[in-house]
Amino acid sequence: MELKEFKEKFNSISLTDEKLQDYINYISEDIDENYTISQHVIICIEECSELQQTLTKLIRGKTEDKMHILEEMADVILAIKYLQNKLNITDEELNKAIGVKAKRNYDRCH
Repeated sequence: MELKEFKEKFNSISLTDEKLQDYINYISEDIDENYTISQHVIICIEECSELQQTLTKLIRGKTEDKMHILEEMADVILAIKYLQNKLNITDEELNKAIGVKAKRNYDRCH
């Protein structure tokens, strides 16, 4: 998606968390039927790489605007959500794993 189109859609969308989760789940189920686990893994790697490139440009001073970074972050999160569904990982399991890692990071800093 072109950045201009993303910005336009971003500014015009208004979704509650519940509606957003329903939308993600609906799309995930549809995508799951068409892609193998390997394809989901490849997509996730590609999206992570695009975010990495965008963040590297930011560090180098080749300014990336916030919306571009936001777009790439959204792509990564969606790729992870799709892979999560394909691997039958529940939100509870993922949130628990995130909690473990967040506590570990907190403990390292304090």
